[in-house]
Amino acid sequence: MRRFISIAIVAISCGCAVQGGVTGTLSEPQKRDDQFAPYQEVVTPTLRSGAIPNVTLLKLIGRRDRKSGEATALASVQVSYEARSQRHYEIARNSRAETLPLQVVSRGHSTTCRQHLCRYVEDYLVELPLAELRHTPGAAFAFKLFAKGGHDHLVAIPKELIASLIKSLDEIGPPPPPPRR
Repeated sequence: MRRFISIAIVAISCGCAVQGGVTGTLSEPQKRDDQFAPYQEVVTPTLRSGAIPNVTLLKLIGRRDRKSGEATALASVQVSYEARSQRHYEIARNSRAETLPLQVVSRGHSTTCRQHLCRYVEDYLVELPLAELRHTPGAAFAFKLFAKGGHDHLVAIPKELIASLIKSLDEIGPPPPPPRR
C-alpha cells in the first residue's frame, strides 16, 4: 500500500529559516537479509525536503543483530546546499541537547562554482535512540546537526516514517526482552 505524504518541515541553514515541503512516497520499508552481514536490515523510502539548491534527503535504517537480537535505528541524512565554503557538520543533538552518535559518510563539492558559491553535498549517519522513537510525542522526532562555522540544520522525521520502520523492524525478529531491574 502506498500513500503520498506531504508535511511541512523547517530546515535551518545559513542562519535563516527555510521552509519547504517534504515529499515522497511512503511505502513499506525494504527488508535486506544478507547472510554475510551480522544483522538484518530494514530501509525506509527516501524523503526529500527543501528546494534546490538547499535539499535534504532522509531515510531511516533499522538493524537487528543476529546474535543478540538487539535493534538499532539510524538516520541517513544527505544535505546539499550552495555556499562559499563547506559546513562540515560535526555534532548531532536531540531536543534535550543530548549528543547523538554521528558518522561522516562523505563530503564533497562540485567543480563548478558560480559567483563564489559552490554546491556541496554532505552525507551522515546519525544513531537514533530506538526507545525514544517508539514513544515519539507529536508529529515528528527532531534532531539538529551542528557545523563548525555555526550553521545548523534541523531534521524532523515524520511519525509515519518512524512507525513504518519500527513495524518492519519488529517483524524481522522479536524485540529483546526488557532489561531486568
